[in-house]
Amino acid sequence: MFRLDRVTGVIYANASLDRETQEVYILHIKASNDPDFLPLRTNPKRDVDRDPSIARVKISVHDENDNAPKFALSDYYVGKFFSRILLSRIY
Repeated sequence: MFRLDRVTGVIYANASLDRETQEVYILHIKASNDPDFLPLRTNPKRDVDRDPSIARVKISVHDENDNAPKFALSDYYVGKFFSRILLSRIY
């Protein structure tokens, strides 16, 4: 889902993110000087608390108005009755 540039440290999304699908992503990133380092599956909560080389990154996805409104009918009619003095201003 994400990739990390090892030189700059910038995190990139590999695909478009949609807030309606998932609003927040939590990543645990471990720093290492070993170029062949492959992380093992561990308990991230425990390791983040104890290991200063692990960073917890929270990515929040902001909403974009990408869903156009949909109406069941093509036409709607509304009415309003006024009891006002003739030629008076209506707010």
